[in-house]
Amino acid sequence: MKKYLLIIFISLLIGFLLSNFLLKQYDDYKGITVYKEGTSLYFIEYGVFNDYKEMEDNTINLENYIYEINHNKYHVYIGITKNKEVLDKINNYFKNLGYNTNIKEFNITNDKFINAIENNDTVLLQTNDNVVIGEVVSEGLTSYEEVVINESKN
Repeated sequence: MKKYLLIIFISLLIGFLLSNFLLKQYDDYKGITVYKEGTSLYFIEYGVFNDYKEMEDNTINLENYIYEINHNKYHVYIGITKNKEVLDKINNYFKNLGYNTNIKEFNITNDKFINAIENNDTVLLQTNDNVVIGEVVSEGLTSYEEVVINESKN
């Protein structure tokens, strides 16, 4: 019996020492990040269309928009924000223009774009002027095209 206890004790000790050694190897590891937690942003969706022509026909009156193709459908977005108070303001702005909208939440990891949206949100929190709201929202969409879409192509 003592023989087995000694073997078990030695096995546990060796296992502990080996695992401790292996774990210390990763303390200073500077590997490739395979997942980066993003920031939740709210995208104001104008509509979903079956094809490009239908999308073009239905977005003629929009000054600026972005779209993505998902499951062979064209999803059109007309505003982006990080702040819920600003979300309500932008959503009301578009409702007053007669647009029905939906809200989609996406995780974005591009820090440059997130900073741009945070700056836009700061401006939008301080204004109720519809002209300013429209310009700042349009600027956010342009920033998304330049920073997120174009950088992902390169």
